[in-house]
Amino acid sequence: MDSNAQLSTLKWLTSLYFAKGLLYVIVFVVSLIMLRQTGLDNAEATSCIAACYLPWVLKYRWKPLIDWQRNSLRIILLAELLLVSAFTALAFALSSFWMTFCLLLLIASLTSVHNVAVDSLYNIMVGEGHSAKFRISRELSRKLADVVGLGVLVMLVGNLQVVYRNAQVFSWRYMTYCVAFIFLLLFFWHLMVLPRLRVEDKQQQEEAKVPDSGVKHSLPYFSVLFLLLFLFASFMEEKMAVLFLIENRSSGGMGLSPQEFGFVMGTVGILGVTIGVVVGNLLVRRFRTIPMLLPMGLVLIVPSVVYSMLSYWQPVDLWVVSLSVFIEQMAYGLGVSVYLAYQASLPDKAFAKSLMAVSMMVACALSGLLQIQMGYNIFFLTTLSLSVLTLFSVLLAKKSRISDTAI
Repeated sequence: MDSNAQLSTLKWLTSLYFAKGLLYVIVFVVSLIMLRQTGLDNAEATSCIAACYLPWVLKYRWKPLIDWQRNSLRIILLAELLLVSAFTALAFALSSFWMTFCLLLLIASLTSVHNVAVDSLYNIMVGEGHSAKFRISRELSRKLADVVGLGVLVMLVGNLQVVYRNAQVFSWRYMTYCVAFIFLLLFFWHLMVLPRLRVEDKQQQEEAKVPDSGVKHSLPYFSVLFLLLFLFASFMEEKMAVLFLIENRSSGGMGLSPQEFGFVMGTVGILGVTIGVVVGNLLVRRFRTIPMLLPMGLVLIVPSVVYSMLSYWQPVDLWVVSLSVFIEQMAYGLGVSVYLAYQASLPDKAFAKSLMAVSMMVACALSGLLQIQMGYNIFFLTTLSLSVLTLFSVLLAKKSRISDTAI
Protein backbone atom coordinates (compact mmCIF):
# COMPACT_ATOMS: atom_id res chain seq x y z
CA MET A 1 0.00 0.00 0.00
CA ASP A 2 1.59 3.30 -1.14
CA SER A 3 1.63 6.55 0.84
CA ASN A 4 -1.36 8.06 -1.00
CA ALA A 5 -3.44 4.96 -0.34
CA GLN A 6 -2.42 4.99 3.33
CA LEU A 7 -3.40 8.65 3.67
CA SER A 8 -6.74 7.97 2.00
CA THR A 9 -7.36 5.06 4.38
CA LEU A 10 -6.48 7.15 7.44
CA LYS A 11 -9.13 9.73 6.48
CA TRP A 12 -11.95 7.30 7.13
CA LEU A 13 -10.28 4.85 9.49
CA THR A 14 -9.55 7.36 12.26
CA SER A 15 -13.02 8.89 12.23
CA LEU A 16 -14.71 5.48 12.13
CA TYR A 17 -12.85 4.20 15.16
CA PHE A 18 -13.36 7.51 16.94
CA ALA A 19 -17.12 7.09 16.41
CA LYS A 20 -16.92 3.47 17.56
CA GLY A 21 -15.07 4.37 20.75
CA LEU A 22 -17.24 7.38 21.52
CA LEU A 23 -20.45 5.36 21.27
CA TYR A 24 -19.14 2.70 23.63
CA VAL A 25 -18.02 5.11 26.33
CA ILE A 26 -21.26 7.11 26.12
CA VAL A 27 -23.49 4.04 26.39
CA PHE A 28 -21.66 2.27 29.22
CA VAL A 29 -20.03 5.03 31.27
CA VAL A 30 -21.40 8.50 30.54
CA SER A 31 -24.99 7.21 30.52
CA LEU A 32 -24.43 5.68 33.96
CA ILE A 33 -23.55 9.10 35.37
CA MET A 34 -26.47 10.67 33.50
CA LEU A 35 -28.98 8.18 34.92
CA ARG A 36 -27.64 8.71 38.44
CA GLN A 37 -27.82 12.49 38.21
CA THR A 38 -31.31 12.51 36.72
CA GLY A 39 -32.92 10.76 39.68
CA LEU A 40 -32.16 7.03 39.65
CA ASP A 41 -30.41 5.30 42.52
CA ASN A 42 -27.34 3.14 41.99
CA ALA A 43 -29.28 -0.12 41.63
CA GLU A 44 -31.68 1.31 39.05
CA ALA A 45 -28.90 3.00 37.06
CA THR A 46 -26.67 -0.08 36.91
CA SER A 47 -29.64 -2.30 36.00
CA CYS A 48 -30.43 -0.06 33.04
CA ILE A 49 -26.83 -0.12 31.83
CA ALA A 50 -26.70 -3.91 32.34
CA ALA A 51 -29.62 -4.29 29.94
CA CYS A 52 -27.62 -2.38 27.33
CA TYR A 53 -25.15 -5.29 27.19
CA LEU A 54 -27.88 -7.54 25.76
CA PRO A 55 -27.07 -6.81 22.06
CA TRP A 56 -23.45 -7.84 22.75
CA VAL A 57 -24.58 -10.99 24.58
CA LEU A 58 -26.66 -12.02 21.56
CA LYS A 59 -24.15 -10.86 18.94
CA TYR A 60 -22.92 -14.36 18.14
CA ARG A 61 -26.52 -15.13 17.10
CA TRP A 62 -27.46 -12.11 15.01
CA LYS A 63 -24.08 -11.33 13.46
CA PRO A 64 -24.08 -14.33 11.05
CA LEU A 65 -27.53 -13.37 9.74
CA ILE A 66 -26.22 -10.25 7.95
CA ASP A 67 -23.98 -10.13 4.88
CA TRP A 68 -21.48 -7.67 6.33
CA GLN A 69 -19.12 -7.88 3.35
CA ARG A 70 -21.69 -6.41 0.99
CA ASN A 71 -23.56 -4.11 3.36
CA SER A 72 -21.01 -2.70 5.83
CA LEU A 73 -20.93 0.74 4.20
CA ARG A 74 -24.71 1.08 4.13
CA ILE A 75 -25.05 -0.21 7.69
CA ILE A 76 -22.50 2.29 9.04
CA LEU A 77 -24.20 5.26 7.40
CA LEU A 78 -27.70 4.13 8.35
CA ALA A 79 -26.67 3.44 11.95
CA GLU A 80 -25.06 6.88 12.31
CA LEU A 81 -28.13 8.59 10.87
CA LEU A 82 -30.42 6.68 13.24
CA LEU A 83 -28.11 7.52 16.14
CA VAL A 84 -28.54 11.22 15.39
CA SER A 85 -32.30 10.77 15.72
CA ALA A 86 -31.99 8.58 18.82
CA PHE A 87 -29.74 11.01 20.72
CA THR A 88 -32.00 13.91 19.76
CA ALA A 89 -35.04 12.01 21.02
CA LEU A 90 -33.15 11.13 24.22
CA ALA A 91 -32.84 14.83 25.00
CA PHE A 92 -36.64 15.08 25.20
CA ALA A 93 -37.06 11.79 27.07
CA LEU A 94 -34.83 12.40 30.09
CA SER A 95 -37.76 13.28 32.32
CA SER A 96 -39.37 9.88 31.64
CA PHE A 97 -37.62 6.77 32.99
CA TRP A 98 -39.14 4.26 30.56
CA MET A 99 -38.59 6.42 27.47
CA THR A 100 -35.00 7.01 28.54
CA PHE A 101 -34.45 3.30 29.12
CA CYS A 102 -35.96 2.30 25.75
CA LEU A 103 -33.90 4.88 23.86
CA LEU A 104 -30.69 3.82 25.63
CA LEU A 105 -31.43 0.21 24.67
CA LEU A 106 -31.99 1.33 21.07
CA ILE A 107 -28.74 3.32 21.09
CA ALA A 108 -26.90 0.29 22.52
CA SER A 109 -28.31 -1.91 19.76
CA LEU A 110 -27.30 0.56 17.05
CA THR A 111 -23.87 0.82 18.68
CA SER A 112 -23.33 -2.94 18.51
CA VAL A 113 -24.39 -3.05 14.84
CA HIS A 114 -22.17 -0.06 14.02
CA ASN A 115 -19.30 -1.74 15.89
CA VAL A 116 -19.47 -4.91 13.80
CA ALA A 117 -19.92 -2.99 10.53
CA VAL A 118 -16.84 -0.84 11.21
CA ASP A 119 -14.65 -3.88 11.88
CA SER A 120 -16.07 -5.62 8.81
CA LEU A 121 -15.35 -2.67 6.51
CA TYR A 122 -11.84 -2.43 7.94
CA ASN A 123 -11.18 -6.11 7.28
CA ILE A 124 -12.48 -5.80 3.72
CA MET A 125 -10.61 -2.65 2.73
CA VAL A 126 -7.40 -3.09 4.73
CA GLY A 127 -7.13 -6.79 5.51
CA GLU A 128 -4.73 -8.65 7.74
CA GLY A 129 -1.70 -7.95 5.57
CA HIS A 130 -1.75 -4.20 6.29
CA SER A 131 -3.47 -4.17 9.70
CA ALA A 132 -0.23 -3.58 11.65
CA LYS A 133 0.35 -0.29 9.81
CA PHE A 134 -2.92 1.15 11.08
CA ARG A 135 -3.08 -0.40 14.56
CA ILE A 136 -1.66 2.68 16.27
CA SER A 137 -4.09 4.98 14.44
CA ARG A 138 -7.02 2.84 15.51
CA GLU A 139 -5.96 2.79 19.15
CA LEU A 140 -5.24 6.54 19.24
CA SER A 141 -8.68 7.22 17.75
CA ARG A 142 -10.31 5.10 20.43
CA LYS A 143 -8.37 6.82 23.22
CA LEU A 144 -9.29 10.22 21.82
CA ALA A 145 -12.92 9.09 21.93
CA ASP A 146 -12.49 8.14 25.61
CA VAL A 147 -11.03 11.57 26.36
CA VAL A 148 -13.89 13.32 24.55
CA GLY A 149 -16.56 11.15 26.19
CA LEU A 150 -15.27 10.93 29.76
CA GLY A 151 -13.37 14.21 29.75
CA VAL A 152 -14.83 16.87 27.48
CA LEU A 153 -18.52 15.90 27.54
CA VAL A 154 -18.67 15.26 31.31
CA MET A 155 -16.79 18.52 31.97
CA LEU A 156 -19.26 20.32 29.71
CA VAL A 157 -22.13 18.94 31.79
CA GLY A 158 -20.40 20.07 34.99
CA ASN A 159 -19.81 23.59 33.70
CA LEU A 160 -23.45 23.89 32.64
CA GLN A 161 -24.57 22.77 36.09
CA VAL A 162 -22.42 25.51 37.64
CA VAL A 163 -23.74 28.20 35.29
CA TYR A 164 -27.39 27.15 35.58
CA ARG A 165 -27.22 26.25 39.29
CA ASN A 166 -27.45 22.44 39.24
CA ALA A 167 -29.96 22.23 36.39
CA GLN A 168 -29.02 18.58 35.94
CA VAL A 169 -31.65 17.49 33.43
CA PHE A 170 -30.98 20.55 31.29
CA SER A 171 -27.22 19.97 31.32
CA TRP A 172 -27.55 16.34 30.23
CA ARG A 173 -30.10 17.29 27.61
CA TYR A 174 -27.58 19.74 26.18
CA MET A 175 -24.95 16.98 26.18
CA THR A 176 -27.16 14.65 24.13
CA TYR A 177 -27.69 17.46 21.61
CA CYS A 178 -23.92 17.78 21.31
CA VAL A 179 -23.53 14.05 20.74
CA ALA A 180 -26.27 14.11 18.09
CA PHE A 181 -24.48 16.99 16.34
CA ILE A 182 -21.15 15.12 16.46
CA PHE A 183 -22.70 12.09 14.78
CA LEU A 184 -24.45 14.26 12.23
CA LEU A 185 -21.04 15.65 11.25
CA LEU A 186 -19.57 12.12 11.23
CA PHE A 187 -22.42 10.92 9.01
CA PHE A 188 -21.76 13.58 6.36
CA TRP A 189 -17.98 13.06 6.63
CA HIS A 190 -18.31 9.31 6.17
CA LEU A 191 -20.77 9.83 3.35
CA MET A 192 -17.93 11.58 1.50
CA VAL A 193 -14.83 9.62 2.50
CA LEU A 194 -15.86 6.02 3.15
CA PRO A 195 -14.52 3.74 0.40
CA ARG A 196 -16.96 2.13 -1.99
CA LEU A 197 -16.54 -1.60 -2.37
CA ARG A 198 -15.34 -2.29 -5.90
CA VAL A 199 -16.25 -5.33 -7.96
CA GLU A 200 -12.74 -6.79 -7.61
CA ASP A 201 -12.89 -6.29 -3.84
CA LYS A 202 -16.11 -8.28 -3.71
CA GLN A 203 -14.60 -11.03 -5.82
CA GLN A 204 -11.54 -11.23 -3.60
CA GLN A 205 -13.73 -11.46 -0.52
CA GLU A 206 -15.82 -14.20 -2.07
CA GLU A 207 -12.68 -16.16 -2.96
CA ALA A 208 -11.29 -15.66 0.53
CA LYS A 209 -14.34 -17.13 2.19
CA VAL A 210 -13.73 -20.37 4.01
CA PRO A 211 -16.39 -22.97 3.26
CA ASP A 212 -18.68 -23.69 6.18
CA SER A 213 -18.19 -27.26 7.21
CA GLY A 214 -21.39 -27.20 9.23
CA VAL A 215 -19.47 -28.01 12.41
CA LYS A 216 -19.94 -25.50 15.21
CA HIS A 217 -17.02 -24.70 17.47
CA SER A 218 -17.58 -25.36 21.14
CA LEU A 219 -15.59 -24.16 24.11
CA PRO A 220 -14.53 -26.47 26.95
CA TYR A 221 -16.16 -25.77 30.29
CA PHE A 222 -12.95 -24.41 31.83
CA SER A 223 -12.62 -21.83 29.05
CA VAL A 224 -16.26 -20.80 29.53
CA LEU A 225 -15.77 -20.40 33.28
CA PHE A 226 -12.54 -18.47 32.75
CA LEU A 227 -14.27 -16.00 30.42
CA LEU A 228 -17.09 -15.54 32.91
CA LEU A 229 -15.04 -15.28 36.10
CA PHE A 230 -11.59 -13.82 35.40
CA LEU A 231 -12.76 -10.18 35.21
CA PHE A 232 -16.07 -10.56 37.08
CA ALA A 233 -14.92 -8.78 40.26
CA SER A 234 -13.19 -6.10 38.17
CA PHE A 235 -16.35 -5.50 36.15
CA MET A 236 -18.34 -5.04 39.37
CA GLU A 237 -15.77 -2.62 40.75
CA GLU A 238 -15.41 -0.74 37.45
CA LYS A 239 -19.03 0.36 37.19
CA MET A 240 -19.46 1.23 40.85
CA ALA A 241 -16.17 3.15 40.89
CA VAL A 242 -17.68 5.66 38.46
CA LEU A 243 -20.60 6.34 40.79
CA PHE A 244 -18.37 6.26 43.87
CA LEU A 245 -16.19 9.07 42.53
CA ILE A 246 -19.13 11.42 41.94
CA GLU A 247 -21.18 10.41 45.01
CA ASN A 248 -21.50 12.95 47.84
CA ARG A 249 -18.97 12.50 50.64
CA SER A 250 -21.82 12.34 53.13
CA SER A 251 -23.07 9.23 51.29
CA GLY A 252 -19.65 7.57 51.36
CA GLY A 253 -18.37 8.76 47.98
CA MET A 254 -15.50 11.00 46.92
CA GLY A 255 -17.68 13.99 46.01
CA LEU A 256 -15.92 14.86 42.76
CA SER A 257 -17.57 17.47 40.59
CA PRO A 258 -18.16 16.51 36.93
CA GLN A 259 -15.17 18.69 35.99
CA GLU A 260 -12.94 16.89 38.49
CA PHE A 261 -14.27 13.51 37.36
CA GLY A 262 -13.55 14.43 33.75
CA PHE A 263 -9.94 15.16 34.67
CA VAL A 264 -9.42 12.17 36.97
CA MET A 265 -11.12 9.46 34.91
CA GLY A 266 -11.16 11.11 31.48
CA THR A 267 -7.46 11.95 31.33
CA VAL A 268 -5.43 10.41 34.17
CA GLY A 269 -7.44 7.18 34.16
CA ILE A 270 -7.25 6.78 30.39
CA LEU A 271 -3.49 7.32 30.51
CA GLY A 272 -3.21 4.63 33.18
CA VAL A 273 -5.29 2.02 31.35
CA THR A 274 -3.45 2.73 28.10
CA ILE A 275 -0.08 2.14 29.74
CA GLY A 276 -1.45 -1.01 31.37
CA VAL A 277 -2.73 -2.46 28.09
CA VAL A 278 0.48 -1.64 26.21
CA VAL A 279 2.71 -3.16 28.90
CA GLY A 280 0.38 -6.14 29.22
CA ASN A 281 0.50 -6.85 25.49
CA LEU A 282 4.29 -6.68 25.53
CA LEU A 283 4.45 -9.13 28.45
CA VAL A 284 2.02 -11.51 26.76
CA ARG A 285 4.09 -11.49 23.57
CA ARG A 286 7.27 -12.08 25.58
CA PHE A 287 6.07 -14.80 27.98
CA ARG A 288 2.88 -16.08 26.23
CA THR A 289 -0.64 -15.95 27.62
CA ILE A 290 -0.95 -18.96 29.93
CA PRO A 291 2.17 -18.19 32.02
CA MET A 292 0.95 -14.59 32.49
CA LEU A 293 -2.53 -15.47 33.77
CA LEU A 294 -1.56 -15.87 37.43
CA PRO A 295 0.61 -12.69 37.66
CA MET A 296 -2.11 -10.64 35.95
CA GLY A 297 -4.78 -12.25 38.11
CA LEU A 298 -2.89 -11.09 41.21
CA VAL A 299 -2.52 -7.60 39.71
CA LEU A 300 -6.32 -7.42 39.33
CA ILE A 301 -6.61 -7.38 43.12
CA VAL A 302 -5.07 -3.88 43.12
CA PRO A 303 -8.19 -1.92 41.95
CA SER A 304 -10.37 -3.29 44.75
CA VAL A 305 -7.63 -2.55 47.29
CA VAL A 306 -7.32 1.02 45.99
CA TYR A 307 -11.05 1.73 46.14
CA SER A 308 -11.40 0.07 49.54
CA MET A 309 -8.76 2.45 50.86
CA LEU A 310 -10.36 5.47 49.18
CA SER A 311 -13.80 4.60 50.56
CA TYR A 312 -12.35 4.21 54.07
CA TRP A 313 -10.19 7.37 54.22
CA GLN A 314 -12.00 9.58 51.67
CA PRO A 315 -9.01 11.84 50.96
CA VAL A 316 -9.79 15.39 49.91
CA ASP A 317 -6.66 16.06 47.85
CA LEU A 318 -7.35 15.70 44.13
CA TRP A 319 -3.81 14.53 43.41
CA VAL A 320 -4.26 11.59 45.81
CA VAL A 321 -7.47 10.55 44.05
CA SER A 322 -5.84 11.01 40.63
CA LEU A 323 -2.81 8.91 41.57
CA SER A 324 -5.07 6.20 43.00
CA VAL A 325 -7.18 6.07 39.84
CA PHE A 326 -4.03 5.99 37.69
CA ILE A 327 -2.70 2.97 39.62
CA GLU A 328 -5.95 1.02 39.57
CA GLN A 329 -6.61 1.75 35.89
CA MET A 330 -3.09 0.62 34.97
CA ALA A 331 -3.67 -2.62 36.92
CA TYR A 332 -7.02 -3.06 35.18
CA GLY A 333 -5.38 -2.55 31.78
CA LEU A 334 -2.80 -5.24 32.57
CA GLY A 335 -5.54 -7.72 33.47
CA VAL A 336 -7.66 -6.93 30.43
CA SER A 337 -4.71 -7.42 28.08
CA VAL A 338 -4.12 -11.05 29.13
CA TYR A 339 -7.87 -11.74 29.15
CA LEU A 340 -8.25 -10.50 25.57
CA ALA A 341 -5.18 -12.47 24.50
CA TYR A 342 -6.70 -15.67 25.90
CA GLN A 343 -10.04 -14.83 24.27
CA ALA A 344 -8.35 -14.33 20.88
CA SER A 345 -6.71 -17.77 21.12
CA LEU A 346 -10.04 -19.61 21.33
CA PRO A 347 -11.59 -21.29 18.27
CA ASP A 348 -15.04 -19.70 18.70
CA LYS A 349 -14.18 -16.03 19.16
CA ALA A 350 -17.74 -14.77 18.62
CA PHE A 351 -19.11 -16.93 21.43
CA ALA A 352 -16.15 -15.98 23.63
CA LYS A 353 -16.98 -12.28 23.18
CA SER A 354 -20.60 -12.96 24.05
CA LEU A 355 -19.49 -14.69 27.25
CA MET A 356 -17.46 -11.60 28.13
CA ALA A 357 -20.61 -9.50 27.61
CA VAL A 358 -22.57 -11.88 29.88
CA SER A 359 -19.96 -11.40 32.61
CA MET A 360 -20.15 -7.62 32.23
CA MET A 361 -23.95 -7.58 32.22
CA VAL A 362 -24.35 -9.72 35.35
CA ALA A 363 -21.57 -7.88 37.20
CA CYS A 364 -23.08 -4.49 36.33
CA ALA A 365 -26.56 -5.50 37.51
CA LEU A 366 -25.29 -7.01 40.77
CA SER A 367 -22.97 -4.12 41.61
CA GLY A 368 -25.74 -1.59 42.14
CA LEU A 369 -27.93 -3.98 44.12
CA LEU A 370 -25.09 -4.95 46.44
CA GLN A 371 -23.85 -1.40 46.93
CA ILE A 372 -27.30 -0.21 47.97
CA GLN A 373 -27.40 -2.89 50.66
CA MET A 374 -23.76 -2.66 51.82
CA GLY A 375 -22.48 0.86 51.26
CA TYR A 376 -19.32 1.66 49.31
CA ASN A 377 -16.73 0.49 51.83
CA ILE A 378 -18.20 -2.98 52.36
CA PHE A 379 -18.96 -3.26 48.65
CA PHE A 380 -15.33 -2.75 47.62
CA LEU A 381 -14.22 -5.18 50.33
CA THR A 382 -16.67 -7.65 48.80
CA THR A 383 -15.19 -7.21 45.33
CA LEU A 384 -11.79 -7.76 46.94
CA SER A 385 -12.98 -11.07 48.37
CA LEU A 386 -14.50 -11.99 44.99
CA SER A 387 -11.01 -11.81 43.52
CA VAL A 388 -10.76 -15.45 44.55
CA LEU A 389 -12.93 -16.13 41.50
CA THR A 390 -10.20 -14.64 39.34
CA LEU A 391 -7.59 -16.96 40.83
CA PHE A 392 -9.95 -19.94 40.53
CA SER A 393 -10.50 -19.15 36.84
CA VAL A 394 -6.73 -19.10 36.30
CA LEU A 395 -6.49 -22.64 37.63
CA LEU A 396 -9.23 -23.68 35.22
CA ALA A 397 -7.56 -21.98 32.27
CA LYS A 398 -4.34 -23.86 32.91
CA LYS A 399 -6.25 -27.06 32.17
CA SER A 400 -6.88 -25.82 28.63
CA ARG A 401 -6.12 -28.33 25.94
CA ILE A 402 -4.95 -25.57 23.64
CA SER A 403 -1.18 -25.81 23.20
CA ASP A 404 0.86 -23.40 25.27
CA THR A 405 2.93 -22.70 22.17
CA ALA A 406 -0.15 -21.04 20.69
CA ILE A 407 -1.11 -19.01 23.76
